[in-house]
Amino acid sequence: MNCSLIKNNRGFFFSISVIILILPLIVFISFYKHIPETQMKDTISRLRCDKINFFVEDIKRDMSRAMEISVKRALVSAFEYVVETGKGLENYTFNCSKNCDFNCSDFEYNMNGSTAALTELTLCGTLYGKNHSKMKNHTFTLWFNKILNHSTRMHYKVNFEILSMDMGHRDAFTIYSSPKIRLGIRDVNGICFYDDIIEDIEANTSIIGLQDPLYPLNTNRFVWKTIINCSIESPIREKIVGCSKDNISNGSGRGWVIFYTDIGGTPGDLNNYCVNTPPKKIANQILVFDDALPANLCSSWPNIKECLNSSSPAHFAGIIVYTPADLSALCNATIPWISSTGDLDDFPGSPPRATSCGINSNENITNESCTYITTNHDCNIHKVGLGNKSGIIKTKCYTVSDINETYNIFCSEKYKNGPSFLDRLDGRLNLSEKYVEQTKKRYNTTLIGIETFVDVYELKNYSSIRINKNNTIVDYLFWQNVKGCPVLATCEDRGYAIRLDCPHVLKYNMDTVCISSKGCCGDGICQTWLGEDCGNCRIDCPLCPDGCPNVLAIINCSTCSNPSNCNLSYILRIYDNKNNLIDPSEYPLINITYDIPPGASVDDTMMRGGIGIYNYTIYNVNGNKKAYANITVISSGCPTITNSTYPIRVNTMPSC
Repeated sequence: MNCSLIKNNRGFFFSISVIILILPLIVFISFYKHIPETQMKDTISRLRCDKINFFVEDIKRDMSRAMEISVKRALVSAFEYVVETGKGLENYTFNCSKNCDFNCSDFEYNMNGSTAALTELTLCGTLYGKNHSKMKNHTFTLWFNKILNHSTRMHYKVNFEILSMDMGHRDAFTIYSSPKIRLGIRDVNGICFYDDIIEDIEANTSIIGLQDPLYPLNTNRFVWKTIINCSIESPIREKIVGCSKDNISNGSGRGWVIFYTDIGGTPGDLNNYCVNTPPKKIANQILVFDDALPANLCSSWPNIKECLNSSSPAHFAGIIVYTPADLSALCNATIPWISSTGDLDDFPGSPPRATSCGINSNENITNESCTYITTNHDCNIHKVGLGNKSGIIKTKCYTVSDINETYNIFCSEKYKNGPSFLDRLDGRLNLSEKYVEQTKKRYNTTLIGIETFVDVYELKNYSSIRINKNNTIVDYLFWQNVKGCPVLATCEDRGYAIRLDCPHVLKYNMDTVCISSKGCCGDGICQTWLGEDCGNCRIDCPLCPDGCPNVLAIINCSTCSNPSNCNLSYILRIYDNKNNLIDPSEYPLINITYDIPPGASVDDTMMRGGIGIYNYTIYNVNGNKKAYANITVISSGCPTITNSTYPIRVNTMPSC
């Protein structure tokens, strides 16, 4: 009896549960049946219209990418045309032919030159109305036709018209392209539509990795050069080996060393050398009087006077005299000269060289070493340094050309900025106002020109390319035959000496025999335009730029097992101009001189111990001897800074 009741109760509850679950469904269906038909149509229409809006946004995004790809192909195609014809595109006009897959009557284009050619290639795939092979299947209009085919499958009717095209420089290394397009989209049922003029599409195409049109245009198409955006930095590092104790010198010059004693060591030998040596050879030599200057040097040997006269067709590049001498003792020489330097070669001699002008005592001049004399009377500079072959100059980088804004003001000769990439496609050798004004109006900048160094040694491989040896190596000025002065710390290499014009001497911080890029340290003015910075003139430039090493704090310490056996350590902390620890881009270089006297040294890189913290240890050093360290920190884009410790006996240093 009880069991039957329980079963009946379970069935009752199950039935109730089913009714509760079904009831909402019945109510929903009843409600749905009573929705007005017009409201249903509105909901469907809204969904279809939203779908069209999403489709438009997708088209805009894809349009920018397609334009970028098409312009890249157009740039390559335009360069190919320049190479094939040997002609620039300066006078090119847009051709809207039957090959253009859009309505030419609706298209407006009023620019000429390379942008006209690039626009035609991008939209039509043609140059002068003829199909270009590089643009096959890569035009912007072909991409949009694919969109039209896709839209048909989505049951849309699309109307697409290109109304105009704007193209120019966004910056020195980027080309922008911005089409003006009328776009109409309707669904097949005529419920929803989109109809508007689109003007906010912009594609930015990099020129990095492309070939520079200026090179085939100016080398009979023999030489090509790839555009690489990197800093043009001087590889020249000052190596001063001596200076005049009496502060006597005149002029600046450079050349290969020839010692007076190697010539023969007598006035007669020197006279014969002047007579018999080819003028081209002697003009690239620095004569070093490494012995006592003869008293009768000028009186009995007329050809020697000619060798020391800058107006003579055969004269030395300069004179170095170890002993004191005035102008009369040097036959009233008009070539660069310096006296009273002391012995600068690697053979023991006298008098000793001066040590008060920042010399590197480990360096010496040798026979045929590249050596230079530098004089700056305003700064009381009278020095001798070691240079390098001209071939040391790197020529791969391109950089923004800005001499008109920054450096022309300091020079009597003034030049325009280098041509932009579009100017180079046009065949121009200077920056044109046309592209400058266009970029200024759109992006508020005028720095769109680029420049690089010409590799004259590559040009020498082609006999049909004329090279003027007196030209500056800055490419766009080189092709205009603008003269330059020889870079001071470089000597002629393979028949060519690297030269620079005045504004670029200041820009690249490379002294020439005509002008110094450096200011006078200590005048209270941080003359960055003349090469002064916190690394070479802290008194005028107390702070390094933001993000650069600014202060080198050095601690020396030792750990000694007994007074004569110690481990010598140096700990370096590098701070920026806000007193934060900072890592440079390269590991610090340390030079340790220890065991003084007699003197031994170590050159090495320091070990990193944390952010901005570096250390170096030498083991088993004689603790009774003195030691000191010189540390150099090099960081990309920053001044090179140094610091040193005082010599101190190792076993008296603080304990590590």
